[in-house]
Amino acid sequence: EQTVNALSRRDQHVPFRQSKLTSVLRDALGGNCKTVMLACVWPHDDHVEETVSTCRFAQRVRTLTTDAVVNESKDPHVLIRKYERQIAELKQELAMRDTFAGRTAVNYGDMGEVERAELNAKVRSYLNGEAGEDAVPVESLKQVKEAFRQFKAIY
Repeated sequence: EQTVNALSRRDQHVPFRQSKLTSVLRDALGGNCKTVMLACVWPHDDHVEETVSTCRFAQRVRTLTTDAVVNESKDPHVLIRKYERQIAELKQELAMRDTFAGRTAVNYGDMGEVERAELNAKVRSYLNGEAGEDAVPVESLKQVKEAFRQFKAIY
């Protein structure tokens, strides 16, 4: 009874060891799970005391509420792998969307040295007046940021 009362009051210390039953039900009563209480009773005169005791315990346990929360890992390495997979999936989704929309292939990854050199040449030709506004590509956010870096480096 003290265990159930302590759980319902959300006390800091819960005396689970006071009875074998509450010790066995420790995870179900105070844990991170959804719990269903089934009380088995016997309608025979020889088991009246046990039946009444079981009903009282079930009635006290019925007042408890448990908060089931999904257990998620807080390990940084696990989170990094999870986010890397998520980024790869999103890049694939963007590439698929571009394909269905009929757009030319856009590289959503990091720009290589060859791509940077090509962009630098396009920015220089634009700044020298040799090319129009459409010469500098703006197909992805990475290209736009790299174009601004190139503008900044030139001036």
